[in-house]
This record gives sequence, C-alpha cells and structure tokens, in this order.
Amino acid sequence: MTERRAARPWLDQRGGMLTGRRRLLLRSVIAVAALLATGCTPPGLPAPLSPEQTSGGSTGHSGVATVTATGQATAGSVTIGIDGPISGFNPYAVADFSPAERTVASLVLPSVSTVAADGTVGLDRRLVRSATVTDTNPFTVTYDLVRDAAWSDGTPVTAEDFRYLHEQLVAANGTVGAAPYASINEIRSQDAGKKVVVVFSAPVQDWLTMFSPLLPAHILKDAPGGFAGGLAGGVPVSAGPYRLDSVDRVTGLITLVRNDKFWGEQPGPQTVQLRVGTGAELVSALQRGDVQALLIRPNSAAADELATAVPADRRIDVPVPATVQLAFAGATATATANAPANATAPATATAPATDPAPATDPAAGSGTATRPGSLPAVRRAVAAGLSKEVITDALSGSRVDGMAEVTSMVRLPAEPGSATGAVDGSPGVFGDAATAAAELASAGYLVDGLYATKDGVPLRLSLGFATGDPRIAAAAKLIQQQLGRVGIEVDLLVDTPDGVVARLTTGQIDMALLTVPRGSSDAVAAASLFGCPVRDGVLASNLTGYCSTFVQPTLTAVLTGGGTVTSLDPQLWRDLPTIPLGQPAAVFAVAPELTSVLDGAGAGWLWTGPLSGVAGWPA
Repeated sequence: MTERRAARPWLDQRGGMLTGRRRLLLRSVIAVAALLATGCTPPGLPAPLSPEQTSGGSTGHSGVATVTATGQATAGSVTIGIDGPISGFNPYAVADFSPAERTVASLVLPSVSTVAADGTVGLDRRLVRSATVTDTNPFTVTYDLVRDAAWSDGTPVTAEDFRYLHEQLVAANGTVGAAPYASINEIRSQDAGKKVVVVFSAPVQDWLTMFSPLLPAHILKDAPGGFAGGLAGGVPVSAGPYRLDSVDRVTGLITLVRNDKFWGEQPGPQTVQLRVGTGAELVSALQRGDVQALLIRPNSAAADELATAVPADRRIDVPVPATVQLAFAGATATATANAPANATAPATATAPATDPAPATDPAAGSGTATRPGSLPAVRRAVAAGLSKEVITDALSGSRVDGMAEVTSMVRLPAEPGSATGAVDGSPGVFGDAATAAAELASAGYLVDGLYATKDGVPLRLSLGFATGDPRIAAAAKLIQQQLGRVGIEVDLLVDTPDGVVARLTTGQIDMALLTVPRGSSDAVAAASLFGCPVRDGVLASNLTGYCSTFVQPTLTAVLTGGGTVTSLDPQLWRDLPTIPLGQPAAVFAVAPELTSVLDGAGAGWLWTGPLSGVAGWPA
C-alpha cells in the first residue's frame, strides 16, 4: 500500500489528504406496503432511510420508476455503499451535488471529454470522433460526433444537446462551471446534428472540458421544472453504459442496469446498486458482504471501525472536488487594489481596507448589496470571529483526514502542486476577536458589550443551510455561537438545498453554508465563481454577485490562456466574497474481489471519483 500511495499527490505519509409503467408503480406500492406492514427491511440491508435522511427536498418530476430494494447483489452485479443526502441528479446544479449524483452522471450521461487516472483530460471517443479548433478568428471548435450515439429512447445525441446546455448555463443561477459558456456566440448544427460548430467571442483555453456531460435536451426542454427541476428524481434516459432504473428514497437504493441501447463497449457488472446509508451502517454491510465497495465520509468512530475491518491495501482516501464555503449575498469588492501578489500581510485591525459604499447590485437580487454582509469589512469581521478548526472538525465528523485546509481561493489543496501554506498571499485572519472588532468599527459599527450596533440597530445576519446533512447543521450552529461572541447576531434558516441557493442568489438571506463543487480547470472554476455577472438578474455560477474591477481582467485573461490564476489570491482573500472552510475527503474501500480496482487510482480520481470506472470493474 505504501507504493500505491506514493504515486498519489493528494495523500500524505499517513494516507490522508493534504490539504408497462402502471405495473411497475403497482409493484412499488405493494412492495413498500409490505415493508411497512412487517416493520422490517429485506435481509442483510441497512435499516430504511427516511426521506429526510436521503433527500434535502421534494423528489420533483422524474421519468424514473420508484421500486423497493431487492437485497444483496446477484451474479453480475455490484452493490456500493455511499453516504450523504440525495437532492437531485443535475450535475450542473450546486444544490444537487452528492456522491449519488456524481456516480449516476458519470455512468448515464455522455461527455465530450473524460479525465484519465493520471489527471489528463482527453476526448471521450465513445461520443466524439474528433474535436478541433477549426478557426481562430473567431475562435471556433468543431465536434464530430459518433454516428451511433443516441439516447436510450432512440433520440440521437446531436447539436441540440450542446445548444440546450449552453442556453441553460448562461440563464440559470446556482450552476457549476458556467463561465466559458458565456463566451459562446453561436452553436451551428451540420450533418443532421452530428457535426457541432461552436463559435466563441474569445478563445477559451480549456474548451476541451466543456459539454461534459451533456443533458437530454429533448426531455428537459418540455419537462416540468425544466433544467432546474427536471432531474430532481432521476435521469429518465441514458446515453452511457448504464441507465438509471430506479431511485428508492425510502430504502436508500439506487439501481442502474446495463443500457442495452449503448453503442460502445458493454460494461462488466450488469447491474450497479448504490446503497445510501450512514458510515457505520455501511461499514457493517461491507463486513457482512452486503456491499462490495464503499465511498463514504466517515466520522472518526466509523473511520476507526473501517480501519480495523478493512486492511490498508483495500482502502484509500479520495478527495472530493468541492469546498465547503460560507458565501455572502451581494458581496461587493474593496474600492482599492490589494498589495502585490507576493504580499503576505492580511488586512488587519491596524490597517482596515477601504470598502465601497453600499449600493444595489443590478446583477444580483434586489437590494442584495445593501445587506450588511455585502461589505468586505463585515465579511472580514465574520472570518475573524470564526474558529475555523472547530468548524472543520464538525464538518469532518472529527476525522483527522476528513477535511483539508483551504489556502487558496482558486485551487484545491488536493491538486498536485498545491502548497500547504498560504498561496500567493495570506488566507485571511480567523479566530481573532480584536481584528473582528476593528473591522466592524471600520464598517461603522460600535461594539459595546454583547452587540455590534449601527445607529442603535444590532448587526444581525441570516444564515441559510440545507436539510439532510447533520454536519452542515452542526457547523451552522457553531458559526452562530462563535459570531455571537464578537457581537454579530445570526439567525439560522433551514431550507431545501435548491431553496438555500435560490435565497442566496436572490438576496433573501445574508449568508449560506454550502458545499460548492468545481471542475478540473482552475481558470474555469475561478472565473465561474468570481467573474462579474454578464446578464442582468443572472448570477450563473457566481453565487454571491461579486464583481471586482481588479480581479475581472485577470479572470478574463486566464480563461483565454494568459495570466496566472493564483495571482488573484491576495485580492480575493481581502474581499472574501466567500469564506472557504475546507475540502472534504472520502474513503474508498473494497471487498477482496475488487482489490484490483485500486490499481487504477491516481490524480484523476480527484475529479472523477473511483465510481466513474464501475463499467470496467470485474463482473
């Protein structure tokens, strides 16, 4: 196991992370009724999970039937334990991010590109025969799609799917990686839609990462809920090696079966079952042989049990491509540029930064920039009032390697080459009551006794977080308690995951505690999260509405292949449109018969996760 870990840049010496539809429905009803009547679960499975445990909100519209669990994996199938709430299955929605969503998307939806085990990005030849830059003025990319590529209902995968994804990503809020799509001027369809010509207004360095995955335009454009809600209950059609057969939120079982309409190589396991449960339940299930693999974020107790039950050569830490962030609605930028990129001194009590006067931001929700948290000084005061180590301990379930410290706004700590200390600047000031008081004073607040007040009105911020995740709830309560000690009152608001994102992007709350996913391109991730909104009333992937005249030119440059994205860190840490709290890590463990799966581990697992390769696992 020592040799295997040595080749993985995200692991340290301890192995941790550095940083007939009616008939189906009738059967479902009968099966669920039988389970309720007997008060038990099928033999050998974890106890049923309530909808509150498995979902952060309503199931929404879905073309997927709901059936009950069938028990242990049968011949030609594999059962995998995963944890975390299930909100939905849209890979481009921040609110839907979960192990279940990631796995289903990777096995069901087609992609232009794929990330290899070594971290390199290349074409997915199952969908695309070729993709080339065919013009530089204007910048144009032409995709030649595989002729046989079609959705499982017989509809071909065509330029219409490209066009639909582009239109949605530039018009919806709370999305992932939308920045390069804003540069698209036109998408042309040629050769019956099998040749796709994408014309950009400017070059995009990481164009190969775009359109990965594609969504079924012919389904979603007419589905109730559309882009935002059309995949809430599942993915009704497939253009991958598997199709989603059922999602049972009561028992926590998601079943994927071989897509017999898939034109590519057929997968090894004929059926893949994802069993949703708690870490402790799933570790026990692995010991019993009820599941053959686990991808979980265990708390300290479950991690200890897993370490005892599974030898080191059958488990590995895998970083999650996301950070847990405290995001602020209507975040404005400081009125002056930060010190040069090699500066290490943060804004402190003795030298508060100059903040802009509050003003309504037309790109964000009505009046979001008039909220107290829109001011950088207030955000810096919030950061200074937080004991980040205590919060990340709650977020990791007290597992030592469960949450890596974030030291850059634009790179993940698990990325190869990321530093362990500050990256091109200081990661702010945390846990310093004096700095908090000074920053509040610079924002016009008087800290006298228990409260910070302005014109006799106490400073009160609302904090939204999603249902279904006990660790996020615990962290939110800690934030409330810690900020109360520096005079900032916090009101907690619990909502569905998509409800929290909607409230944040429309300025109905001051702050939101969110897990924010991202893709493999630092430039795309930074430009998406911090780039100025390009349409009135649409924030796209920019959750806060942040727009800085000092940051935007560099973001524009790095998208086209110029500039250095890490040079933005000093200004972003000074402005703090979001406060990144940590990068989560999961543990992947397998039964003896799947030990060979770990041989394929590498830097690419940071972006794909191990379950994207299930089609190649032993049958």
